[in-house]
Amino acid sequence: MSIDTITRGSGNVFADLGLPEPEELSVKADLVRQFARVLKAKSLSQAKAAALCQTDQPMISKVLRGRLELVTVERLRKWLMVLNQEVRS
Repeated sequence: MSIDTITRGSGNVFADLGLPEPEELSVKADLVRQFARVLKAKSLSQAKAAALCQTDQPMISKVLRGRLELVTVERLRKWLMVLNQEVRS
């Protein structure tokens, strides 16, 4: 298999894939990455994070594995604020 041309991405993989609402998905992905970094930095288990964020551990797990459709941007921001984080998005 040979590659004849290389196409430069737009900077938003969700747009490049033709997914609906690519900007929102990009913001959610950034917030989830920030959330995951905080959990690691604070050595928080998913169960402890879920309790603090008033959700359940399976929801935290699904979101951390990329199930972005299960949460809103606002919900992700609230989770980060509960963990005393400045929200960047």
